[in-house]
Amino acid sequence: MGACNLQDLGDCGPKFTWMGPNYNGGQRIYERLDIALSNQDWRLRFAEAHVEVLTRVSFSHHHPILTSLSCTHNVRGAKPFRFECAWMVGRNYFDKLKTYWNLNDEINTNMKRIENNVEEWKKCTVNYIQGIKKEIMA
Repeated sequence: MGACNLQDLGDCGPKFTWMGPNYNGGQRIYERLDIALSNQDWRLRFAEAHVEVLTRVSFSHHHPILTSLSCTHNVRGAKPFRFECAWMVGRNYFDKLKTYWNLNDEINTNMKRIENNVEEWKKCTVNYIQGIKKEIMA
């Protein structure tokens, strides 16, 4: 790579691109074998290019890699609402739900209101607890 002035473009997706066979005891080797290379001129010409490691298909030990010249890989939609079981532990969870629900509104309106308010509550409770847990585990 150095002699040819090539550089690794980097990638996003799974860390490893190759999966080895199972050995005795069920252990398996994972490696990053497949990479995309470019020289400096190519990188300057295609500054927005990126490499994505795709999902491995069942009949191959390699993950395919995709090099795209445009910068569309960072476009993501909003994260879907996810219910957290930890909310049920809180004493005031059901009381909060009752205050967010309005019998005169449509179900979609009520659900959106709950989603917005619960997300704010989550930042103050569940995310805070998860942060403390990460600190303790570190």
